[in-house]
Amino acid sequence: MYIDISQNDFRKLLDLAFIGNVVLGMPNPDSKEAREYDRVTRSLFAYCPLVGMGPLSHIVDGEVYPSDEYMDGGIMDKLLDYEDATLFDVLAEELARRDLDGQDVDGAQNDELLGRIGEYLDEFDSHGLDNVYTEGI
Repeated sequence: MYIDISQNDFRKLLDLAFIGNVVLGMPNPDSKEAREYDRVTRSLFAYCPLVGMGPLSHIVDGEVYPSDEYMDGGIMDKLLDYEDATLFDVLAEELARRDLDGQDVDGAQNDELLGRIGEYLDEFDSHGLDNVYTEGI
């Protein structure tokens, strides 16, 4: 197979594969599916030296991996941004549902739920988790 893409697009493909590999492999990293995604991701990194991007990969015990240079090049910041956004979205919805005491949120109550989610998201956007407390811990 042949794919004609620029170096810039290849770098974006590496980022997509790396992030996808992390997200898909996280629930069960030892599963057959996770190992397959990892294999495909490493096969993309194996092309780095062939396309003038050798510093983005390295070989350990005959296996190709993303290099420290790749890992330090901003990809982890992108993953952390994704994790924060996901955390805040899920937490806002869970807290809003808790506030409504598990009521069925159809119709008008759905608007109340969405309003409360928005309030929590605004709070998280302004203060992160600084104002989140738990009792008993």
